[in-house]
Amino acid sequence: DDSTDKTVIPLRSVLQRLSFDDLKDKKILLVLDATGMHANWPTGLVHNDFVRQLSTVLDEFRSKVPNLIVISSTGIDQRSWAYDGWRGTAFGHFLAEGLKGDAVNSRGRITALSLFERVRDHVKAWARDNRAAEQIPIMLPGLEEGNTKALAASFELAIQTSSYSLPLPRPTELASELSGKDPKQDGQEKSERSEEHMSEL
Repeated sequence: DDSTDKTVIPLRSVLQRLSFDDLKDKKILLVLDATGMHANWPTGLVHNDFVRQLSTVLDEFRSKVPNLIVISSTGIDQRSWAYDGWRGTAFGHFLAEGLKGDAVNSRGRITALSLFERVRDHVKAWARDNRAAEQIPIMLPGLEEGNTKALAASFELAIQTSSYSLPLPRPTELASELSGKDPKQDGQEKSERSEEHMSEL
């Protein structure tokens, strides 16, 4: 099915973009939730081996993207389970909750490390209690490798709040936007018409 191919983004293409010079000195957190299906014969997926191949692909780009941290929703040969009553996976649910504030550390900050540890613990317990299965999110490179733990601990993230909403435009701005007019120009035209009316009086 051609429509399926349009939704597939090769991991190497993502990593290639992250290796560009404009991102070389940036800390990058890449979150992957790609193991929702163990197998899918119609699409040719006999066995989902994504996580097993992930380490190999990341090794190819490690020197090009030195400050990259990857969080995967599962370990090798595990499934990312759907979360009951939520349009998504348990991993996605707990990730969103963590970013809203559930993953705040002892210093009042959300870091890549505190987010990962909180999500990992929640997902592990949820999968065990609700699916009688093992699902343990992993971080790559591993926390025991090189400076990964120090980098993750220093990588502060923004807190997302569900109550946030974009400010509404003022009525004059909204009307001008719908009519295609510049609000400043529209206001100037109204002022000129007012002056003309006053001069006629």
